[in-house]
Amino acid sequence: MLHRKPLKVLAISSSNDVDVYGLAGSPANAVRVLAFLTSIGSSGTPTPAISISSFKVGSDIYVKHTSVSTAATGAAGSTGSTGPNGSPAPGATGGTGGGGGFGVLSPGATGAAGGTGPTGGAGTPGGTGGTGTNGGTALAVTTPAGVLVQVDNAGATLAGGSGGAAGPGGPGGSGGPGSPGGGGGGGGGSGWSSPGAQKDQPVGQFGAAGGHGWNPQTGAGSSPGGPSGAGGGPNAAGGGSTGPFPRSSGGGAGAAGPAGANGNTGPVGPAGAQGPSVTGYSKITWIDQGTLSGPTSG
Repeated sequence: MLHRKPLKVLAISSSNDVDVYGLAGSPANAVRVLAFLTSIGSSGTPTPAISISSFKVGSDIYVKHTSVSTAATGAAGSTGSTGPNGSPAPGATGGTGGGGGFGVLSPGATGAAGGTGPTGGAGTPGGTGGTGTNGGTALAVTTPAGVLVQVDNAGATLAGGSGGAAGPGGPGGSGGPGSPGGGGGGGGGSGWSSPGAQKDQPVGQFGAAGGHGWNPQTGAGSSPGGPSGAGGGPNAAGGGSTGPFPRSSGGGAGAAGPAGANGNTGPVGPAGAQGPSVTGYSKITWIDQGTLSGPTSG
């Protein structure tokens, strides 16, 4: 008795995205197909290197595969996000006020400079790199029940695509800015005079010390011997006495602190997994399974 199903013969090598059903002419009825496939690849992970799909019930598909067919490699993971910048540190303490002078012609001491501002906060580490995508499928069989698919893979390899590389970690955040230095201390006031018990000789008295300059507040002046200079505010020198007697000037403001250290680079993300060697595995009658590199399913 003559076999009534048409026969389609395919011989394909060194090609990508081989759709056996399409290359057989997308037959509307049951057919026989002999497909000789060598060194097949895929142009991207969504598309299998070899696919056997929509043949009608009663079709007989025979595939002889030789050499190595490998699916596409997954895409690399994305770079992690940049870490937040470090925060500014609190301000520095101001300088100490100068000591008061003795007598009307003895000026007080100059106020001390404010302290150097603290170092800014360290930047935050960068974000974790993205995950690489999984590799593509070497052979996908999606035929309906009632289609005979035979595969001879003797001495050959069907390999799922390699997983995509891990994404690199994100850059660390920049260090926070250093804080302003403390205000300088106020200059000391001079002494003041009084006739006292000695008729014609003035009595020297110590002038008051200058105020202590805090950041961000100014130091307070004081009264004996005329007011001493106020402490400076942030990045400002302390003031001298405003009284009628000689006085010294306030101390200079402290230097701003250095910026904080940059954050560390974030951790590398996970790599993608190898793609399947075969999906629709149970739909295949294996003449020889050969080597399957990568998981199977279905």
